[in-house]
Amino acid sequence: MNLQPLGDRLIVEVLDEEETTVSEEGDEIIFSKYGGTEIKLGTDEVLILRESDVLAKVVGDRELAGAKS
Repeated sequence: MNLQPLGDRLIVEVLDEEETTVSEEGDEIIFSKYGGTEIKLGTDEVLILRESDVLAKVVGDRELAGAKS
């Protein structure tokens, strides 16, 4: 099944790391903890979010929480 988001919605694949996700276009984003609707597509789970639930886009390399330089 293919999904096409309507209006100001985004479809994101949730990673196991905190609240960081990968969008359909390869961008990593941070989103509101309780935002969106979870949908199961076969064995995959995706989240449908409003654009307003996206808090930030990850730019450049990100460091792991607690990592020492």
